[in-house]
Amino acid sequence: MGIGVDSREFADALGGMTRHVLGLDFMVGPDNPLIRLYQLASRKRPGAGLRIGDLDANEVFETGVFGRTHLVDVSSDDPHGYFFVSYAPRIRIVLSDDMTGRRLASCRWSALREFGLFDYHRIKEAGAPELSQIDLRSGDVASVNRRLVLPLIGDRRQISHLLVSIVPDQQDVVPHTLQ
Repeated sequence: MGIGVDSREFADALGGMTRHVLGLDFMVGPDNPLIRLYQLASRKRPGAGLRIGDLDANEVFETGVFGRTHLVDVSSDDPHGYFFVSYAPRIRIVLSDDMTGRRLASCRWSALREFGLFDYHRIKEAGAPELSQIDLRSGDVASVNRRLVLPLIGDRRQISHLLVSIVPDQQDVVPHTLQ
């Protein structure tokens, strides 16, 4: 698997993460739910911005990403004002509580908080879907996940939300070392 040209590391005493932007270079197999979600979004508004009302929960459920998808309100000009409209119940990360209704800036894991503030703002400004690989490390545990982010246009014809879907990559949660 190739690693994207745009990579960035976020770390603190608890661990860290590295994000690799992959463009839209999907990998058949692990990315199948993300591929289905991307195809659904592309069919709804080919060549145009996806509006927040274009997708319904049943359609998202059928793609296989339901339970692994956040909806983030990014309507604030300041990333510290971004908040989770809904938080994926199947995503569990160190010090990552259910963030539904809470601001991204309130996340207790500082590396994850800084990662989210930076990355969600960057994707909002770019205004385009993005596939990335996220390598997480905490203590002696590591995981690799693939993430598709779809910017959604709100009532004011500006990006107001991000649909963030995460699936585990080929690797499951594995120890860093065999000791």
